[in-house]
Amino acid sequence: MVAIVAAAVGAWLIHKVGRFSEHEIYTVHAGVLYRSGRPDEQALRDCRDRWHFRTIIDLCEDFPTDPSQKLEEDFCRASGIRYVPLALELGGFTEPQLAQFLEIVQNPAGTPVLVHCKHGRNRTGYAVAVYRIVVQHWSYEAAVAEARKYRTLPDEFSKYEEHLRTLAGAAAPGK
Repeated sequence: MVAIVAAAVGAWLIHKVGRFSEHEIYTVHAGVLYRSGRPDEQALRDCRDRWHFRTIIDLCEDFPTDPSQKLEEDFCRASGIRYVPLALELGGFTEPQLAQFLEIVQNPAGTPVLVHCKHGRNRTGYAVAVYRIVVQHWSYEAAVAEARKYRTLPDEFSKYEEHLRTLAGAAAPGK
C-alpha cells in the first residue's frame, strides 16, 4: 500500500512540476535572452564559459543582503560580465526599470543576457513576458501562457498581469 501511495505521489509531482528546473538555463530568444533561477557557483562558471553571457539581470528584491547575490555580483565583476540588479517588486517594473530592461535586452553589445530571480518562475516569467509582448509583439495571452509553463504561482504571478495587459495594449498594432 505504501508503494502505491508513493508511486501516486511521484506521478502527481512529475505531472505538477513537469520538466522545469530552476537550475537549468532556458532559451527565450537564441543569442539574445535566456532565463533561469539564481545560478549557483557552477552555473555561474557555465554562464561565463559555456553560454558566454555578457549581462546578467538579477530580479531579486533582497539585494545586497543575500550572500548568493554577493557571490554572483563578485563573480560577474571578476569575469567581465555586466551584473544588473533590478529589484522587481510585485506589480511589475517601474518606468525607469522597464526602460533599463528593454535597453539591455535590445542592445546587441550587451547580449546574450541571462535574466533570473530566485526560482526563475514569477519575476522571471514576468520579465520574459514583457520581452515577448514589447519586443517580439506577442499577445498578452500567448506571453502569459508561456510564463505559466514555468510553474508560475498563480497568486503571485497574478500581481504582474495587470501591468502585462497594459503593456500589451500599448504594444498593439496602431498604438
